[in-house]
Amino acid sequence: MLAFTGLQNAAWVKWTPILGNAVCLREALLDKIDWAGLGGSVLVCTALGALFLWISIRLFERESILART
Repeated sequence: MLAFTGLQNAAWVKWTPILGNAVCLREALLDKIDWAGLGGSVLVCTALGALFLWISIRLFERESILART
């Protein structure tokens, strides 16, 4: 859908986790890889993964979460 609207070239799309991955995959299939966009997409996904992993660890360290009845 991004290709039909022309939004794949917008800067915010490359920093949105799933849309950025889709644009990078499309560019790779067309054999014109934008390395900056790929790096940004990997950076955002890694940062969000680390953040949510940290939140999960903090929640599971709480006794009230583990002993909930």
